[in-house]
Amino acid sequence: MILDRETYRILFVEDNPGDALLVKDFLSEHFQNPQLVYATKYKQAESFLTEDKEGFDIILLDLSLPDISKENLIEKAIWEIGFFKD
Repeated sequence: MILDRETYRILFVEDNPGDALLVKDFLSEHFQNPQLVYATKYKQAESFLTEDKEGFDIILLDLSLPDISKENLIEKAIWEIGFFKD
């Protein structure tokens, strides 16, 4: 398998440690140098998105987090935080 040699800053939002481990293993198998910023709650992710000046290339977002409903998460992700900005 050929590893992607690009460096990607990845915001990884996942509250389940088992799922987080599986995703981290997958990323290490496919990317040579992923720079992971890890959050377990919505509020942590929101802080990283609003305070991190470097920005993120990829956001991996669990849709069932302990501190926000799925509906509110999707609404905030799209409109307030701008996960999907150009």
